[in-house]
Amino acid sequence: MLGLENKEGTDPKNLCISAYDLIEAIEQIGSEHLGATFDIGHANLTCAGNPEKLRQFSKMMKDHVVHVHVHDNTGSPTEEYRGDLHRRRGME
Repeated sequence: MLGLENKEGTDPKNLCISAYDLIEAIEQIGSEHLGATFDIGHANLTCAGNPEKLRQFSKMMKDHVVHVHVHDNTGSPTEEYRGDLHRRRGME
């Protein structure tokens, strides 16, 4: 099984930023061996830290997820890693 990952919306060159775009790519390829790697941190950046938008993004993805990446960020781009903080548990 291969999971196509949603990318953060902080770089216009990224593909599969929105849930819609990722789902469309998966469905167009049409392979039973392709699903989504859902990156909650990337989704949070794409949704600009808006909890309701993130909830909607997550709900759209639920039937396609085969793998999950979990990391934190503030939902705002930063100079380092385009907003992905990848902090250890308990760090502020």
